[in-house]
Amino acid sequence: MRIWIIQTGEPIHIDHGKLRPMRAMNLANYLIEAGHKVTLWTSAFNHADKSNRANEFKKINYNKSLDILLIPSPGYSGNIGIKRLIDHFFLGLNLRKSLLKRSEQLPDIAFIGYPPIETSYVAVNFLKKYNIPTILDVKDLWPTLFLEPFPKILKPIARLIFQPYYYLAKSTIKNTYSICSMSIEYINWVNNFARRKSHNKNIIAPLSTKLQIITNNELENARNWWKSFGIVEKSYSRFYFVGNINSSYDFIPIKKTIEKLNIKKQKFQYIICGQGSEFEKTKHMFNGFDNVIFPGWIDYPKIKRLGKLSNGAILPYKNIENFQLNITNKVIDAISLGSPIISTIDGLLNRFIDENNLGFTCTERSGVDLYEAISLLINNKNLRLKMSQNCLEVYEKLFNADNVYQNLVAEMEKIVIKKKS
Repeated sequence: MRIWIIQTGEPIHIDHGKLRPMRAMNLANYLIEAGHKVTLWTSAFNHADKSNRANEFKKINYNKSLDILLIPSPGYSGNIGIKRLIDHFFLGLNLRKSLLKRSEQLPDIAFIGYPPIETSYVAVNFLKKYNIPTILDVKDLWPTLFLEPFPKILKPIARLIFQPYYYLAKSTIKNTYSICSMSIEYINWVNNFARRKSHNKNIIAPLSTKLQIITNNELENARNWWKSFGIVEKSYSRFYFVGNINSSYDFIPIKKTIEKLNIKKQKFQYIICGQGSEFEKTKHMFNGFDNVIFPGWIDYPKIKRLGKLSNGAILPYKNIENFQLNITNKVIDAISLGSPIISTIDGLLNRFIDENNLGFTCTERSGVDLYEAISLLINNKNLRLKMSQNCLEVYEKLFNADNVYQNLVAEMEKIVIKKKS
């Protein structure tokens, strides 16, 4: 089969000749392993570090089974704002130009990342004209997520302003052949939002990543690197966060809890790893806290080592609908390391943590306090070890990347066979 993967919201990274494992790259690798030919479309603008890798259309012949197409756009400096909307507008226009040039080399099926709304709309409607089946991979609740920053009294006005995006989003969802997402809750939300009839052309595929094989040398380098930060075994009880430090998270409750732990003279460290739009703001928030460390972006061997040195992962997501219907990739990454989870989200993740005894949910509804959850994972070793083992078992059962992506490839093959028969 010839497959197009259009993931303009997820820049393709190539490190030392290897595709860095994210959703699109994982799927591409498994499709290629199954003998298929893949064309990957992505933005030339890197959302993570806000840099442009190309100012014009660029094709990378990665190997005989994979081509990567970079689509240019103006770029933007902040995750929220008019410049990002302008960027996505031009990204959609430029994607359409690129699609038109390749209309004689159409795929058997296309896997389209949503958001952005504009590029998803362009891709789905372009391919529908040629009767090419499309799978819309929904990973965020756009455009309703646009309303989150507005006070309740202003939300109706904001809703009117963003009306064109509601139209584009609903049209895209209705016109796609199949919906793919991380949970049935997400898929149900998508179908209800667009009033799309629910049927069996839905695919659940968690945001899982194939675990990397780490050499002894890489582990030793990671061990020595963490020692340079004073992070060694048995020196402190510690928790960690690894991710893009952006507006999805609220670290203020963490700060208040650490203040309380410090008053109690509890030996405790919180390691906040990553970069992002809120990095400087978050780092400034913890000025004066010697036990909060910002090592910056870290690679997988360092993440793996940090997991072994920690009591658990604290993931301070904002408790909003976008996360309440989902088990995020950060949760999956943490449980793959055997790290008990301290979450701040009600809904699906709360139930998932409780049913599998993977950690704690700290919200008003759960009634569990952050200080209480942290203290339990510090002082109750048996509980911590039990939750850690549960994490590893659940990861293998539900999120093993081989199972997730081989199933996704099989579903794509079934759709193509059905369309051709």
